[in-house]
Amino acid sequence: MSASVRIQGGSDKAVADLHTHNGQPRGLVVYNDNLNNYTYDVKYLTNPTYGRNVNQDPTALTPTSVTIHDGGDTAAWTPTNLSGSGFDFAGTTQVFAGTRSIDATASSNNNIASFSVGFSINPALISFLRMRIYIESWDGRGTKDVQVQWADASTLTGAAVNLSDYIDTTLTGTWQLVDIPISDFQITTATVNELRIQTLATGPGQAPDYHLDNIEYLAVSGSVDAFEFRWDPEYGDTYYVREFKMTALTSGKTTVDTDEFFGITALTNGIELVLRDEKTIYAALDARTTFDLLSWGHVELDAFGGNNKVTQVISFQIPDEHMTVIGKRGMYIVLRVRDDLSGIDKLTCSVTLSKLEN
Repeated sequence: MSASVRIQGGSDKAVADLHTHNGQPRGLVVYNDNLNNYTYDVKYLTNPTYGRNVNQDPTALTPTSVTIHDGGDTAAWTPTNLSGSGFDFAGTTQVFAGTRSIDATASSNNNIASFSVGFSINPALISFLRMRIYIESWDGRGTKDVQVQWADASTLTGAAVNLSDYIDTTLTGTWQLVDIPISDFQITTATVNELRIQTLATGPGQAPDYHLDNIEYLAVSGSVDAFEFRWDPEYGDTYYVREFKMTALTSGKTTVDTDEFFGITALTNGIELVLRDEKTIYAALDARTTFDLLSWGHVELDAFGGNNKVTQVISFQIPDEHMTVIGKRGMYIVLRVRDDLSGIDKLTCSVTLSKLEN
């Protein structure tokens, strides 16, 4: 015969159950579990040079760049339809600069474009791979993406990266900037001489319709025209992100215009907010206007006006334990500034955290 006894009490009506079962001696069954405690803190995303002052102008810098392909406007690397015939390397339908671009609207699943050069390049001398992408349509069903990978002497090296981790795939009808750190490719060879771009489209719906232009790489020796503001946890610490906050003060404004970015003209390249480690991107968001920020979800906007100035505070509430930053994995949060934000008097970005204490 089985029996069950329930003990209930306390202000929170906590419940404990005791059970007996046929064939088992009488006794109390117990188990151990870690008691999790949390300490709370606020951290700013910072830059070694500019501290927590995000309102900087990286566009004043001119990076050293090498053209890979721009639709044939410039003599550069040799393009080839390596698989399929879906890439037009001199398209004119959508162009970012010059008169031609790469039209990939006819590409389908596993179509590959190759761009090769007749000499070897040391990847340690590359900081970023950069390109522009124009999306006509991008079906959200199944697996839809554009993969990029380096090769050396026709042999793939390192990891393929998905462009969806670096762009807004729902943003159509405009050119977006794509910046991929060379470290994300995890290149395993001493040299490279080829770049491959592959369309992926499995499951329901059509392949992405897109155009590419100004594919280039930025050299380590030159300045990169983007600033990073980041927060890194200590190696052994685990944090849950409760809130991300952007606070801005702009002169000459008394109201909020959501078609601007905190009171200045809408950004061209946009900011990127990314949760990642050195190999993996776990979450990525980008914005060009205040409206874009408000579209991120779980967002509150507060504005305070006076003396011909307006202060805007945008807070992103993170559901419990939905964004975990683990120091042992080398995870960090980074905000990349790619436009002139110096027209904003003050701009800071912070995260409210709960640190796990076992």
